[in-house]
Amino acid sequence: MKLTVDGRALEVLAGATVLDAVNALGIPLPQLRKDPDRPPLGAGRTCLVHVEGQRGAPAACYLPAREGMSVSATHRDVTRIRAAVLDLTRSMLGEGEGRDGFGQGEVACARHGILEPASTSCGPRPGPRRG
Repeated sequence: MKLTVDGRALEVLAGATVLDAVNALGIPLPQLRKDPDRPPLGAGRTCLVHVEGQRGAPAACYLPAREGMSVSATHRDVTRIRAAVLDLTRSMLGEGEGRDGFGQGEVACARHGILEPASTSCGPRPGPRRG
């Protein structure tokens, strides 16, 4: 089946996902939760794309490719949403090397202009002050 991603046409096999198409074209798209040994869940939300004629920002890893589909991995709306998701994800990870498990977190954040997380911890918040 034929589809277009960021203006580039390609053909993918039946059963392929939009992420398969994006990867085939070598377009950098964060996929922090993509585990090659497991089926995609779409829960990581770092691989969001824009699909012409479709509402919302679906996860490319979970979205089946369809004939004639027009997809954008660089649409400004999904780039903005993805940056917020990456920032939140980064703030929930521990400190140090390899903290995202798949080694893509820092690269993805840098590509989206996130140098430091907006929040450094999602740990317990202090309760109300007493006294």
